[in-house]
Amino acid sequence: MLMTYGRIYYSKSITIRHGGVKMSTAIFFYSLNGTTKALAEKQAAETGADVFEVHEVKKRNAFTAFIPGCCLAMSRKGSAIVPPEADLAKYDEIVIMGPIWAGHPAPAVNSIIELLPAGKSVSLVCTSGRGGYDLAKTAALVTEKGCTIKETICHGK
Repeated sequence: MLMTYGRIYYSKSITIRHGGVKMSTAIFFYSLNGTTKALAEKQAAETGADVFEVHEVKKRNAFTAFIPGCCLAMSRKGSAIVPPEADLAKYDEIVIMGPIWAGHPAPAVNSIIELLPAGKSVSLVCTSGRGGYDLAKTAALVTEKGCTIKETICHGK
């Protein structure tokens, strides 16, 4: 089912049961201006997933997001982030959400991917002011960590 939040569209997740046991889901997101945060909190409320905001050690503004942030994003490098409040290993499914910068996920998204424990089912969700992007290369970073990709979604105007 496709749900809308403002001009952003996302698919409503369905509770997954494996062998009669409800699988636990966590949403880890990075948001510079609040767009991704609103989407993450809305999806968590709809699905019952735990939600955790990821913060960079150095807070960015529009200038630092554009100059060094976009360079890091284009090279698929991470940024220094504050360690997440939750243990990623305790969740069956992990949803990673973040913005697109210069055609690539923001550096904090790459840092979340670096923390993934092997064997997780991962969904990648991005937000963009310009439109959809192909997340195949980012999905490859996830599979290199020994995880499987459940879905990739990019929301834009």
